[in-house]
Amino acid sequence: MPAKSKAQQALFGMALAVRRGEKKRSEVDDEVLKIVDSDMTDKEIEDFASTSHKGLADHIKESIDEAMVSAAASLKKPRVFIVIKPGFLNKSQDIIKLFTDEGFRVEGSKLMVLTLGEAKRLYKVHAKEEFYDDLCKYMSSGLSQGVILLPNEDKQYYDLYKVVDMLKDKVRKLYGKDEMRNAIHGSDSLESMRRESKIYF
Repeated sequence: MPAKSKAQQALFGMALAVRRGEKKRSEVDDEVLKIVDSDMTDKEIEDFASTSHKGLADHIKESIDEAMVSAAASLKKPRVFIVIKPGFLNKSQDIIKLFTDEGFRVEGSKLMVLTLGEAKRLYKVHAKEEFYDDLCKYMSSGLSQGVILLPNEDKQYYDLYKVVDMLKDKVRKLYGKDEMRNAIHGSDSLESMRRESKIYF
C-alpha cells in the first residue's frame, strides 16, 4: 500500500493519541476530531497513521455515508443498546430476560474486551467527570457484552428510553455492587445508541 503524506500520517497519529487519552480533544483541530469520532477502530487508525490505500477525504465520506444509512434504518426501526459490564456476564441471561419479559427481543449480541480507547469513546459524555478515568479502566478490564434490542411489534412504546431507564434501575438494584460496578450500561437516546453500538458492532 502506498505511504500516506506526512501531514495525513500526523492527523491519524493525533487521532490515535486522543482515543488513547494521551491528548485532549481541545488540543487538536476539527479534522482530527472527525477521525476520532468516526467508526474506525483504534487498529485501523493506527494502520492509517502509517500507510493506507484510501485518502482521508474518501474514508471520512464513507463513514458519513454509512452513518446516514444507519440513522435512516434506526428511524424506521427503533432499537436500544445495552452493555452488560465486566464481572456480570454470569448474570447476562437474567438481565436480558428482564428486557424480553418487558416486550423486547434480541437483535444482536457480541462479547468483547474493550480497549481503553473504545471505553473512552463509550463514555465520552462523561469525559469531564472525576470518575471518567477509573470508569474507562474498569470497562476495559475484562469481557463485556453489547446487546441490541428491538421492541416487539405489539410493544410500540411512547418513550423507549424511559422504559430502558426503568429496566436499568431494576438491573442495578438486583445485581449492582456500587455506582461504577452497577452491572449495566444503557444508551439514553437514539443518538447515543447509534454512536455507542458501533463500538461493538
